[in-house]
Amino acid sequence: SSSRKSRRPAGLREKEVLLTSHTRDQNDRQVRTIVDSDPSTGEITFDRTIERPLSVAESADYAVEIASLNRRIVFDAEPDADEAIGGHLIVYHTSTPQRIEGVEIRNFGQKGRLGKYPLHFHMCDDSPDSLVKKNVVRDSKQRGYVVHLTNNVTLEENVAYDITGHAYFIEDGAGKYYFKPDTSSGRILEVESRSWLRTKSRSSAPQAVEVRRMAIRTDLTELASCDWISNPTNFFYGNVAAGSEKNGYWFDTAGDRMYMPLGAFDDNEVHSSSAFAFTVYHPGWRPAETAEIKRIKVYRNGNAGAFLHATRNIAFHGGLFADNHGKDVFISRGDNAFFVSTHFIGQTPFTSKQAGCDGTNGNKVGIHLDPFRFSETVLGDYSGSNKGTHIYHSHFTNYTSSITGCGSDSRPLRFINHQTFVKAYNAPHYIDNVVFDSPSDIDACMAGASGERFDDMSIEIVSDDNAALTETGEAGFLVSPKLAPMNSCSHYNECLEFCAGACLRTVTIITGNAAFDDDLEMHVRRADGTKIVIEKEVRGHPNPAPVHNQFSAAYTVALPKADYELWFESASTPGVLQWPKYAHAVYEAPPSCTNFVTDGDLLFTKPAVRMECNELIHNGDFSGPASWESEGWHAAHHGLDILETGGVDGSAAVATTTTLAASNHPSQPLDPTCVNDGDVFEIKFSFMSSTTASTLPSARIQVSKWNSVNKKLETLRWESFAPAASYQPGEWHTVADLWTVDSLVAGADHLEFAVVGGNQMIVLDNVSITKITGTGRRNLRAD
Repeated sequence: SSSRKSRRPAGLREKEVLLTSHTRDQNDRQVRTIVDSDPSTGEITFDRTIERPLSVAESADYAVEIASLNRRIVFDAEPDADEAIGGHLIVYHTSTPQRIEGVEIRNFGQKGRLGKYPLHFHMCDDSPDSLVKKNVVRDSKQRGYVVHLTNNVTLEENVAYDITGHAYFIEDGAGKYYFKPDTSSGRILEVESRSWLRTKSRSSAPQAVEVRRMAIRTDLTELASCDWISNPTNFFYGNVAAGSEKNGYWFDTAGDRMYMPLGAFDDNEVHSSSAFAFTVYHPGWRPAETAEIKRIKVYRNGNAGAFLHATRNIAFHGGLFADNHGKDVFISRGDNAFFVSTHFIGQTPFTSKQAGCDGTNGNKVGIHLDPFRFSETVLGDYSGSNKGTHIYHSHFTNYTSSITGCGSDSRPLRFINHQTFVKAYNAPHYIDNVVFDSPSDIDACMAGASGERFDDMSIEIVSDDNAALTETGEAGFLVSPKLAPMNSCSHYNECLEFCAGACLRTVTIITGNAAFDDDLEMHVRRADGTKIVIEKEVRGHPNPAPVHNQFSAAYTVALPKADYELWFESASTPGVLQWPKYAHAVYEAPPSCTNFVTDGDLLFTKPAVRMECNELIHNGDFSGPASWESEGWHAAHHGLDILETGGVDGSAAVATTTTLAASNHPSQPLDPTCVNDGDVFEIKFSFMSSTTASTLPSARIQVSKWNSVNKKLETLRWESFAPAASYQPGEWHTVADLWTVDSLVAGADHLEFAVVGGNQMIVLDNVSITKITGTGRRNLRAD
């Protein structure tokens, strides 16, 4: 393609004007040509009628934007036969200040060719005096404005229209980019991004694969967004993202950038995006410091106004969410999400009604809350520092079905179990002085894969001066009925009860029986005799249906300040004390009230004697229940396959799915209260492999101690045992060694047995850890 630069004579200037979409659909934008104007009256005549413009006179919040699409200086490219290859402009490896202002760039960009974009700063180091201002990039073949490893460039008052790929592509920069509005207009227009792959097959862009390898740049393979931001440490002021095939503002961080802080994001707007207007997924943005999104306006979008998935530490201060499809905010496995003085509007007079209802359930919701945090307690997040969603002094209006035209369950606040992998609740939520324009409650009636409802909810109502959530306007907690017996509560709705004046803290007891098909229940009794029984919850995927695995099981309660006794019994053999291999109390983030339960308020009662302490391995011959033949076993990484007749003498056995060297270790937690100083056990297992390896299979036990101060399990040491002396591929071999328990192991809280080895896959059978000397009694230790 050949490029040309021209300057239009003053009398021959085109006068094209863009009016952005007034609906949720970006395709409702309008381009008109000015054919006449009268400076004395301010009247402008277009070549065609404008279809239903929404003006500032009608609504200052929702008016369409107007942008001039022409400049006196034009960079244009001659069209190629396939209309895929245009010109490209690159500022390359220089920190010399650049000023690009008042230029119209048309037909630039080269589909699928790495680095060939309409306006591209490439590896220019620090360039604080460079300015890109009042330009138009239009009819692009690949992306719009691209800034790559260049710091402190200012982009101001630019327009991007009819862009193939992301319109603003903020890539890998180690510093800061400034997107500053002109003081007269107060905004930068970023309009109409689209993916070229909607019209061309991938084969037309042989280098697209190379481009995609660099990051998650799906505008070349899927749909495109207005702003694609891989480095959040940039500054965005007064921008408007007005129409895209995918997202409006997309923080697509990866690697270390996932934890980088935000520069600034103030007074930005987004509407008419087909997917999410504002999103941080994927892989999810989790800045160490709370990122403050100030005064954002999110309205008339084809999907959720904001999608906060697999993320944490994002705060919306002020701002407006209105007329978005289905839900204004969709939180899915998000921690520490804040909404402070934010206004949510389900329906305005300026957008169609039923077209904005959720396509799945037909309702309209302000915030779809998630009951769980990103990293559940059972996955090892024991810090108790992360919380769920905080809603402070925010207003919700026009969410009733009579106004929205949506379903009867339309409401401001509703919980949803999207990608909720464990039913045990462990993300405290806080609601403080919200305002509803009509009576409403919080819908927490979520159902899991088996149809059972989530029943471990606890929501703090910090204050309710407007009586929006409670009839009396009192502070307190909303809890699931299962948790109500430990508190003085009254009926709230079908799935919640209100505990007025209560001060509750969520406590999750993590235990070692996730891989066991048991029916252990946790009993909790307060000093005054009040008691509840909690069932085991096990993490599943892709829903809470239990799957035996290496993660902890969980028993969760929400308790007021008091002294408590906790113990475990089997539902099938009540009255007999049991122990779930290990049990540790994780105190979740404290509530805003002050008199809450703390370390030392919970005391475990453990059984004194059990015959099974003479054998520490459960289901060592893999003859467990038909639905769970590998009960008790898991692999630290990857999976295990059950072989119905693949064991010794044709019995059942388990097989690794990849090599032992790849951490595919068959593992099982042991009961540390079954071992005492001086006990001697024989460890034995049989294995077969079809390959040889320099490192032969052996047994190993991880010895850990619960650190109640740092809230984590700390490895004290690894107990390693003698490997197989030799073996022949395809034959069974038995490995045996003795294990003498010393005082360090006897004082451990967590023992994890595993079969480890080298670069071979194995079939495993007849695993045992049998006591040959010792008391056979439990060593009682206080937690």
